[in-house]
Amino acid sequence: MASIFGAEWATKLSYPVNATFDIMALVATFGIAYRLAEKYAVDALSSGAIAVAAFLLATPYQVPFTPEGSTEAILVGGGIPVTLMGSKGLFVAMIIAMLSTEIYRFIVQRNIVIKMPDGVPPAVSKSFIALIPGFVVITLIWVARLVIEMTPFESIHNIITVLIGTPLSILGGSLGGSIVAMGVQMLLWACGIHGATIVGGVMGPIWLGAMDENRLAFQAGEVLPNIFTAQFFEIFINVGGSGATLALVLTMILRAK
Repeated sequence: MASIFGAEWATKLSYPVNATFDIMALVATFGIAYRLAEKYAVDALSSGAIAVAAFLLATPYQVPFTPEGSTEAILVGGGIPVTLMGSKGLFVAMIIAMLSTEIYRFIVQRNIVIKMPDGVPPAVSKSFIALIPGFVVITLIWVARLVIEMTPFESIHNIITVLIGTPLSILGGSLGGSIVAMGVQMLLWACGIHGATIVGGVMGPIWLGAMDENRLAFQAGEVLPNIFTAQFFEIFINVGGSGATLALVLTMILRAK
């Protein structure tokens, strides 16, 4: 590989991976808000844009930088932290997207909006409708950030990670938690409910985050920290369908009459 791509072949090979995984939370923020707004029959584009703005507002614009000759990194302002745009910011993204859309829906459906005359184009009218809910969402997240910055948590990302992300990650990354999740999934299937969709909606972000942690560790030349990741379940549990039914399918093809 080095003869084709050069000495930094691993870094160059990871360009597409970084470009996609490192915007996971940002895309999730817009996507969740957009689809939730569609369900509520309110303007999805405005809701998604407000949610993204709120997510960026909740994110501290600080990136670690190690000066030449130093072994300790310092935080430098003015840069968007890529790590928080990826899997590490996924829980914050989901919470802010849902909270933002709920506020948007509440205000719009109660007609607490700026109304324009009938002759105004719909696109312009929708922009004015989004002003008040957008102001409320941004103000709420702004005040929350100012308050949390005065605490030891320092940022919304830190407090959500400690209170929600870490416990769920420990649960989803353990053998016991994974067995329980798969047991619930199969039980739901037995009841006629799409178990993979229900369980995946809760555990999917956890296992996806674990997968991304492995990616970052691999790129840094470190030992992979997680066993139970999204790929683990795709390869060993869900191949051929929930319950590793590929062997059953092959048996039916070869032996069934």
